[in-house]
Amino acid sequence: MKKTAYLFLLLIITGTVFISSCQKDPVLIPPSISFVTDGDHISTDVTLFTNEQFKVGINANKDAESDSKLSKFEVVRTYNNISFTVLDSTLNGDYFSIEIIANSNQLVGEERWTYTITDEAGESSEINIVITTEAGIPPSISFVTGGDYISSDVTLFTNQLFKVGINANKNTESDNKLSNFKIVRTFNNIPFTVLDSTFNVDYFSIEIIANSHPQVGDERWTYTITDEAGESSEINIVVTTEAGIQEYLDVTLGSYNDQVYGSFFNTTSGETYFKAEATTNQEVIDFIFFLGATNGATIAAPDNQDAINVFELDWTTQNQTRFMTTGISVPEFDAIGASYNFTDFTGTDDNWNQLVADDIVYFKTTGDKLGFFKVNSINAKGDIINIDVKVQK
Repeated sequence: MKKTAYLFLLLIITGTVFISSCQKDPVLIPPSISFVTDGDHISTDVTLFTNEQFKVGINANKDAESDSKLSKFEVVRTYNNISFTVLDSTLNGDYFSIEIIANSNQLVGEERWTYTITDEAGESSEINIVITTEAGIPPSISFVTGGDYISSDVTLFTNQLFKVGINANKNTESDNKLSNFKIVRTFNNIPFTVLDSTFNVDYFSIEIIANSHPQVGDERWTYTITDEAGESSEINIVVTTEAGIQEYLDVTLGSYNDQVYGSFFNTTSGETYFKAEATTNQEVIDFIFFLGATNGATIAAPDNQDAINVFELDWTTQNQTRFMTTGISVPEFDAIGASYNFTDFTGTDDNWNQLVADDIVYFKTTGDKLGFFKVNSINAKGDIINIDVKVQK
């Protein structure tokens, strides 16, 4: 009996081992991932302009047999064998969908975009597209010609007004809207941005009125239009400046209570004005003469507080003429002819006082015109002054 029982137990154990060894390992099947193919979605390899916007739609599902939930979604772009992770999201669901709007590479070449879905069992699937980028087609820009527009290299007097008209259009093939317009003027290799304007349009037009440089030389004006893809076009003109000088000799000005000579001076026309006339024409008044109680014979800007108090001015336009010492002699002043190359103006004073004969003062008007005035004489009382003025046209 014992022997039979032992044999029966052995058969049971053996059978158990056999049954256990015949069970299969669980099958690990990766999740599914696919591109959205309708509308304007990209789902296959494509050629785009550099920096062109595109849209990709992704759908992903867990595998129904393994029933492992989705746990991660990753987007990687690879250009010149250098990979960059665009998106790395943690998930916990049966289904995942996303729409991605991006821009193609700014450089010409091929870039692989890889979209990978991973489930909680570590199984993953990926899909790819290769975007080949080619140089974009830039927008167009042109000068307005005819009339009094400047559209080519030109020679002007220093600080002379000129007008430029610009037309720009998006490129119809790329259909990228215009996004930025910039003007840069460069003098002595130093660029200065005059205008930097952002917008989103198909067409752009502008008229620019500006002054040529106050110094003699060549200045390059660069007008640049850029579209939303980063493509740009530019046009240029070179404005060569020569110093045209206007001189007004033997100008007599009286103080605030003078009935013979006006106190207010216009450097554009050389005219003098009494207070009533000056108030009517305040936008053209560049400086004012008066005899100060403590500062003596003074020439001041219309925004100088002493001048405002002395003449009881209540002007809405107070031109900000500024003054500084010149460093030039009377013979040098007298020798200035039809042209002159002024040095940099750094003055900040809104008046120049205690004037005496042979003083020479450097000034700059609100309109950035540079000039000198020389004191020829002052009467004994100090309330009448005679000057010569030499100023840029």
